[in-house]
Amino acid sequence: MICRLSELLISAKKNSYAVGAFNVYNLEYAKGIIDGGEEENSPLILQISEGVISYFGLNNILKPCLLMAEEAKIPVCIHLDHAKSFELVIKAINAGFPSVMFDGSVLAFEDNLKITKKIVEIAKILNVSVEAEIGKVGKEEDGEGNINVEYTKIDEAIEFSKALNIDALAVSIGSIHGVTSPYVELSIDILKELNKNIDIPLVLHGSSGVVDSSIKEAIKNGITKINVATRLKVKVSEKINDSILNYGVSSITDAKNLSTIIKDAVKEVVKDRIRLFGSNNRV
Repeated sequence: MICRLSELLISAKKNSYAVGAFNVYNLEYAKGIIDGGEEENSPLILQISEGVISYFGLNNILKPCLLMAEEAKIPVCIHLDHAKSFELVIKAINAGFPSVMFDGSVLAFEDNLKITKKIVEIAKILNVSVEAEIGKVGKEEDGEGNINVEYTKIDEAIEFSKALNIDALAVSIGSIHGVTSPYVELSIDILKELNKNIDIPLVLHGSSGVVDSSIKEAIKNGITKINVATRLKVKVSEKINDSILNYGVSSITDAKNLSTIIKDAVKEVVKDRIRLFGSNNRV
């Protein structure tokens, strides 16, 4: 069943667990994500990024995901991830996204606030949930490590949350996008201050590089939505490579075999993360 982001996160915040937000790169990913959620009896979020929309076309990826979510036995939210332009967010809302994220983290604070406010005004009329971001999560590129991390400032986050009727706020507390092997420890002290001063559900991006113990601490201290992308891609790559090594290239030249490898790899990660996040058996 299709569910709004706000509905999922209010329950998660109240009951101290987090909902996994898993990125979709093709329909095998979407199928694996939903299968994993159904097997764990967990709500979940299918995220579609700006890059994936650029590759497939908005409706070509959104419509199948909406249909799969509608037919799922669990609550599923379809969410626009990391849209960096006002125009794309509005286009996504008009196309039928029930939830959107505007990423204004690279903008000056006032510009981020101004554009997000416009989006919220439109989205609320159409009953669409909105996620925003304060601070800048880093990105690992070619092994160079932590690039341009800007921790969320408490005063800015408070001002932002008071000014806007948003449903979720992504915060920067030390995580890094694109990390393929977990080693990051989050700044839980900053998170505790944010959680103490802000009622809005908080979001963790870049979770694939964070050690599990730190993720558990983050959930205890207000994180209710956790994004997972790189971890999915790494597992899919590993499983495809294993298949070639063990069974030869012919094992992936059959489209059905390759699709199954991808789907099952994604499902494995989804089930593991759902258990870590504590959202299993929450439906």
